[in-house]
Parts: sequence; C-alpha cells; structure tokens
Amino acid sequence: MKKTVLAVALSLVAGSAIANDVNQDASERARESIIDLIMSGDEFSVGGQVAVGGYYADGRFEKDENGNDTDKKQEFYNGGVTGFDLFVNYQKGNVLGQFAGEFDLADNYSSMDASFTVIDAWAGYKTGFGVASLGYANDSALDAVDGAADLTIEFGASASDASDVNQVVKFEGMKEGFKYAVSYYGDREADASGQKGFNGYVGFQNEQFQVNAGYENNDEDNSADDIEEIMLVNGVAYFGEFAIGANVAQHEKFNGQDSLLVSTSVGYTMDKLYLAAGYANQEAYVSNGVDSEWVNFGASYQITNKLSTLVDFKVDMSDDNNNDDLEAFFKVAYDF
Repeated sequence: MKKTVLAVALSLVAGSAIANDVNQDASERARESIIDLIMSGDEFSVGGQVAVGGYYADGRFEKDENGNDTDKKQEFYNGGVTGFDLFVNYQKGNVLGQFAGEFDLADNYSSMDASFTVIDAWAGYKTGFGVASLGYANDSALDAVDGAADLTIEFGASASDASDVNQVVKFEGMKEGFKYAVSYYGDREADASGQKGFNGYVGFQNEQFQVNAGYENNDEDNSADDIEEIMLVNGVAYFGEFAIGANVAQHEKFNGQDSLLVSTSVGYTMDKLYLAAGYANQEAYVSNGVDSEWVNFGASYQITNKLSTLVDFKVDMSDDNNNDDLEAFFKVAYDF
C-alpha cells in the first residue's frame, strides 16, 4: 500500500501541529498518535482504526502460498484494507515508546487466513533537537518524506517503499522549520532477509511550502526489489485550500540498472470533502522494457470526527496490454 501524507510530514518533536488526515496508512497513524501523546503529556494512550474496503482490478489473479499467480481470476481483493490497526503509546518525562500492529484479512476476505503484523516496537528519548530511538520495528527516517509530495488518496506515486524496517536506530527532529533525520537498520525486508542499510533526509517547511531531499543505501543484494540506492527531491506548495506537489526519485539497482520516477499531484479541501488527482511516470529499468504511466482521481469524506470514507480510481496509460486499464480502491474507516 502506498505511503502518502496530505498534511506536512512532521517529525516527533513536542509542539508540532498535526492535521487530522483520513488519507493515512497504519505507519502514518502510528507517527501521529505518538506525537499526540507527546503533546498531551499522558503516560499511556491506546488507539487504532477499524476499516472495511478493498480493491478492484480487472485481470488480477489470486496468489498461492508462494506468492505466484494461480489460474483463478480475482477482480475484488482486500489488499490489506479490511482489518484493524492498534497503537499503544507511552511517555514519561523524556522517555517515550510505541507498540503498533496491523490485523488484516486475507485477499479473499477469509478470516481464517488473517494475519497480524507488528509495524512499530521501539523506545526513544526526546531531546531539544529531536527524538533518538532504538527498536525492533519502526519506520525508517526516509518514510517521513518519501511520499510527502503525493497528495492523492491511494494510487499516487512515491519513492520505492522506505517504510517499516527492523533492528533500527533512528534520530529525527525539527528546529525552526528545518527537518532532519537519519536511520540505520539491520533488516530492510519484513521476511528477515537480513539486508542492512541506512537512509535519511533534510528539509524545510512552513505554512506556504515544504521541500525535502532524501537518500537511501542498501548494502546487500538480497532484497525483493534489488534496489541499492534511492535519491529523491520533492516539495509541496499550499495556496489556502489548494495544494500542489511534485516528486522526482532516482532508483538504482545493484546491477547498475536505474529508473527515474516523476510525479505530480493536486489536492483541494472543501470542508469535510477532499478531492485529489495525480499523474506519474516511472521509467523501465531495461531499455526494452515498458515505462509505467498512469493518472488517478480520488476523494475522501469525513462523515464524523471518527468515521471517514475514501475512494480512488487509477487509469493505466502504459503501452502494455497486460496492464489493467482501470483499478479502483474503496475504504470506510472508523478511528478509536
């Protein structure tokens, strides 16, 4: 699932203001919940989200236990949408920590095949310059900004997933509008492949705009996507209820192949309704490959302070008949 932050991506610093964004995944809500705890001063807080929804993609096939396509077509699937997320936060003085997990139904919505994944389990210490943390699982530093310029609902574009990592040491902070973070991890992949690496970013933000530059380096060729380096620059400009974002990300594999991702998106807020659209193009890694190109249009509506609904539609414009021309995403979520 895509990582995207409609509000300005903020670090874990006391006094930071976080907007309530219905367009968030579990990692982003975990980040927000710990900031809320810092601001409130409570020692413990428990929260989460229950969601129902999924995807429609004509031409998609079910996966077997090894992740390979079967001969059974599946137009509707869960994709990790239907389920619930749980966050448990702690703070006393300058010491803080978090445990967060996702419980998701299987793609075919069978509860017997549901899975639980720990996405955050860490402890940290807050200083005047930021938060230093050590954990079994946590967002990497780059996750704070890799999707910061993506204002869309679900099918937008950001740099290759730079989110949950294991065995992670991180420092993240913000001072007078300047943002900075660095993290080192001992396991880049959730399957415990043991890939080590580091990433980080620097940026600046105020009420009118934000701009970010990030870098990631993986030191072993044993990841699912074989990516060695990621370099990105992105930004967002705000004009009252209207915002526009742009992102450029360069990916390089261990074998020297590279791919440039360029994307732009717009968002507009009308009271409880949020509208968004995006365009993205990612080059193929090989000269005879097919570039990925698509547009998407979506909306979210905040029914109550806790109940929201989201939809997004993606139109594939790639020169490849094997790609789906249309994909759809829908979700109804309740925060507690």
